[in-house]
Amino acid sequence: MHETLGSEPFFSVISVCRDHCEGLRATWTSLAAQTWGDYEWIVIDGGSQDGTQAFLEALDDVRLSWVSETDEGIYDAMNKGLARARGRYVLFLNAGDALAGAGVFARIAGLCDQGADFVYGDSLERLENGEVHYKPAKSVRALDWGLFTHHQAMFYVRGALVDLRYDLRYQIAADYDLTARFLKDRDCVVRRADFAVCVFEGGGLSQRSAGQGRGEQFAARRALGMGLIRNGFIYAAQALVWRIRQVSPRLYWHLKSSGNTARADGPVQNPGNHP
Repeated sequence: MHETLGSEPFFSVISVCRDHCEGLRATWTSLAAQTWGDYEWIVIDGGSQDGTQAFLEALDDVRLSWVSETDEGIYDAMNKGLARARGRYVLFLNAGDALAGAGVFARIAGLCDQGADFVYGDSLERLENGEVHYKPAKSVRALDWGLFTHHQAMFYVRGALVDLRYDLRYQIAADYDLTARFLKDRDCVVRRADFAVCVFEGGGLSQRSAGQGRGEQFAARRALGMGLIRNGFIYAAQALVWRIRQVSPRLYWHLKSSGNTARADGPVQNPGNHP
């Protein structure tokens, strides 16, 4: 078990926030509870005025580094976090999101130690009404159809992120675009964790602007070489699934909980590989 912070932590956890001190406290609580202590926590705050800075200043933890300044949005802040990261693996866990249990880092580290370039797992999603739903990850080969799990349940080997940053042209789907480019044309060793990694706080920008997100994913797939017909079909299917969520949440969560949970340790087929 890694208990101390070295010059190269095992995990770099990047959290971006603005005026969400309560959520940031919840994120910190889940990190502080981890049985695996070899991580750094990088907080990029967008100039909060709700006590966030006072909270961070009061924390006495060598693993924490933070900055509070204006930025160009969530993905610009995440890029700033990437520039500061020193760990072997990077996780993006934003204010309000949390790890799904005290043993998450220890279990993920075991998969990372098998030589993985990318590790992902299941998620819990907490709705605005307080309900919590389990969301099994799909196969990573389902990348064409969107992110196969929440971004907060994905660990990237940092060495492969050196030349990658979030594309600020995408306000909603930059995480999809970065993940697709990370996996594209790369002999990635992918490991699937068969447990919940994160508790995702629902109701955020990606859900409030789902239509814009679908359009941006469409553009990202086109940029990666996907043909117009296939891309249009995926766009329409995504819109239908979102409509089901709005009209019949019970059916939506039933479909999600019984989704494809196949492991995907082999080569990845990417959006750019389709005509």
